[in-house]
Amino acid sequence: MTNCRFSRGEILAGAGAVTIAGLTACDHSASSLLPGSGNSQAFGSQYHVKTPDVEVKKPTGAAIQKAIDGLPSSGGTVQLTADVPYVIDKALVINKRQNITLIGRGPIVTRLQAKSGAQLKAPGQNAECILAIDSSTGITIQALECDTNNENNSSGLPRYGIGAWSAKSLTISAVTFINGQGSDASNEGLSVNDSSKVQIENCKVLDSRTGFALTNVTNFTVTSCLVQDCQGVDASTTSAGIAIVSSTSGRVSGCYLTQNQLSASIYLQRTSSVLVGSSRVSYTQPFGSTGNPGILIDGGNDRINVRRTLLAHNSGSGVVLTNSTIVTVKACTIFENGKFATGGNGINLAGGNSKVELYGNRVLNSHRPAPDGSSGIAAGFGDSMDSDTRVHDVTVHGWDAGVSLGQNSKSIDVSYNDLRFNKKCVNNGGSGNQVGDNRC
Repeated sequence: MTNCRFSRGEILAGAGAVTIAGLTACDHSASSLLPGSGNSQAFGSQYHVKTPDVEVKKPTGAAIQKAIDGLPSSGGTVQLTADVPYVIDKALVINKRQNITLIGRGPIVTRLQAKSGAQLKAPGQNAECILAIDSSTGITIQALECDTNNENNSSGLPRYGIGAWSAKSLTISAVTFINGQGSDASNEGLSVNDSSKVQIENCKVLDSRTGFALTNVTNFTVTSCLVQDCQGVDASTTSAGIAIVSSTSGRVSGCYLTQNQLSASIYLQRTSSVLVGSSRVSYTQPFGSTGNPGILIDGGNDRINVRRTLLAHNSGSGVVLTNSTIVTVKACTIFENGKFATGGNGINLAGGNSKVELYGNRVLNSHRPAPDGSSGIAAGFGDSMDSDTRVHDVTVHGWDAGVSLGQNSKSIDVSYNDLRFNKKCVNNGGSGNQVGDNRC
């Protein structure tokens, strides 16, 4: 039996360099993931299963908590082997522990399911969680599903599938987060805070508010993950498929974000030294008539690198930058974005940016006719100056203007670009900009 949410052909379509390593097009049958099914060796090699220190067969949160608490101070493994969902009526807690692995038999087989109406407040935190990890080192959560039951509890706090605080060397692998659309806009599939050395791999978030949220995190990777069918409350509250805030030294790669109605599919704020690469971001839906971008680099960011990523059919611009410095967008395919937003662009420098380099990108629009005021690349139309930027070796086709520079643009070099097949080649309303040697 298979359960397909999207085709592998769709994942691999678009920019030739875009690959989604580690994502499968369909969920395989549960029996193929079970030890002893004939694929147990493959299961072990994928999830690194060890002989469990504790096996939990009773499908209750209390049984899991007892197993965790019963591990020695040096740590150990808790293996979840029940054939039915574990009903969680109180937050599971890993607090001030080290070297603990909590592992299921695969996200189709092993489910941690919030009991309807249960209080799941994490001790000492202003959030509810199925699983809370606090002040712990060397924690691995693997091969299971977290179901937050599409509700908020009476506490009125946001609800997370997994919440982590002050964790070091944290790995979340092959975990699926579902049913996170309670009424609180802050609900998140996975929330990691004030932590370091965080690895999130081969995970999925379906039907949540925000997918993965990392705040004050250092040295992190988010790889081969899927975020789909997530929905924010409205335009007044920020929500994202992957939200990275006040964090540094990280990488988002090989991820696929599609069919989400969010402020942005990928959101960066006050973040430094982050790479977004080899991913696909598509069909970010609007709030009413307000389009939402694929990637929003929103204030206080520096040393951000977006490369070899496909941004297609997003309702707002493909990439939007505000108040950021030393940003590179390289070798990306940015196709048919901004369809639902007046003046939507491929790449939009929306004010306060400096030392931005855009090169080797393909910014294409096949809408006929091209919307008036739409530009493949726009800068200088925000309230503050966009300056010291290079746009070179970029192909921009099918827009009202290939490049538009507003009055708040300064010292922007637009050279050696292919700007054919637009109504206009370059609009230059700024000061000190250099435009030349483009194909028009």
